[in-house]
Amino acid sequence: MRPSPNSPNRTTQKSANCRIQVRLLRGLALISAALIAVACGSTTESEEIFTYSYDSYFQSFAFDYNPATTVEDLAKRSTVVVEATLVDIENGRFFGPSETEPEGVTLNLVFETDDKTRYYVQLPRPMDSDIAQLRSVLPIGSQNVIYLQPNNDPLEGVWWNTRNDGNEWYFTTPQGWILDHPERGVVFALVDNESDPPFPEFPADANDGLRDWLVGEKTA
Repeated sequence: MRPSPNSPNRTTQKSANCRIQVRLLRGLALISAALIAVACGSTTESEEIFTYSYDSYFQSFAFDYNPATTVEDLAKRSTVVVEATLVDIENGRFFGPSETEPEGVTLNLVFETDDKTRYYVQLPRPMDSDIAQLRSVLPIGSQNVIYLQPNNDPLEGVWWNTRNDGNEWYFTTPQGWILDHPERGVVFALVDNESDPPFPEFPADANDGLRDWLVGEKTA
């Protein structure tokens, strides 16, 4: 396990064809809200579309955020704390002047609990990627512990493909996605970095098992 902090207040995406800057100003106690993205096209026709892997997807954006000091702190900030399976990846919200002219795009990670409750969790999606690519490199079927806050960002008429049922979420901080990767074991996918741990203070009894990171379970 090789975690380290990055966040949802400011997100920067980079790829061979495009750099996308996304700011997430969320309505949390310490994080305020709204997703803003700026995208640009490739300037060289000969450039190839970036080929995504698990690592390159997570390296395509970064976060600035106020990290939780402990898992208990993260749980207190969260509306939902559950263990769930990653069952799918879908196109998420996007914004632009029309449905056919997207200027910033997202994806939804679809998590499902044992009682079949689903949570659709928004993350950045590089403009030169598609959902089929991302399904092929992200570990669908894996077990996860997730800490969530609702996505209550104002829509203001420029957002498309929003869910009518309001079932859209953010990770409370990037520390809030703990993934039991089939090849890598338990990792903090959004803050996985060899130089820093995901929390300044670890649970006293943590032994790298996934359920060690499930604290203060809550459902929506």
